[in-house]
Amino acid sequence: MVARVGKEVSLLFDFVATEKVTSCQSLVFKLLETVHADLRKNEKITFDQKLIGSAKHHLVMSEHNGKDPFDFDINLIVNSSQNDLTPNSARTIFKRAIDNCFTENGFCKSKNKTRVIRIVHLDKNGNMDFSVDFAIYIHKSNAKSEKYLMPIKNNGKFDWDDVTQGYKNQLIYEEYCKDNNLWDNVRKIFKDKRNSNPENKETRALYQEALKEVCDKAKKSAQKNK
Repeated sequence: MVARVGKEVSLLFDFVATEKVTSCQSLVFKLLETVHADLRKNEKITFDQKLIGSAKHHLVMSEHNGKDPFDFDINLIVNSSQNDLTPNSARTIFKRAIDNCFTENGFCKSKNKTRVIRIVHLDKNGNMDFSVDFAIYIHKSNAKSEKYLMPIKNNGKFDWDDVTQGYKNQLIYEEYCKDNNLWDNVRKIFKDKRNSNPENKETRALYQEALKEVCDKAKKSAQKNK
């Protein structure tokens, strides 16, 4: 559990109001429509977008009991017809289009992070309101699954790499939770993990841990009841 010493200001994580998150996501998806138009016209590139992880399942949290700025993740999946799109070009092209379409609508210029393109929205007072991380994927025609834009260590370049097993497992766990009405359990465990995180793990890792813990417990219980 995290707290500031001295002023006794609680930094507890709690869920952000669904209405606020939905409103912010709607704005982002509306602006992504202009990114679609830009890339179709200027680059002959088309893509799909997909809200992922905790945001997809209404589990977005922030500090100060859900009152602080928050973030969510969106995958941008390039269609398979663009198999000749190079990794470095993909990063450059999407960043240009995102900046062109978002910066006139309350967003700062995007930043290249290690694995994502991050964009920050400011409130009317110029303070950070929320942020979005865009990860770029592609369906390669000669591959069985999506490829993910990953940095090549130490040289500033990128390559297409296989989706990690951890992400594949996450999708399996999410489907199991959906089929077995386990999302309330995930919600509780995920919140507990966000508020007790001595190793300072990333949110994505805590979310995957919560999913696995809930699914493993449910499966074990089902086995006992057979």
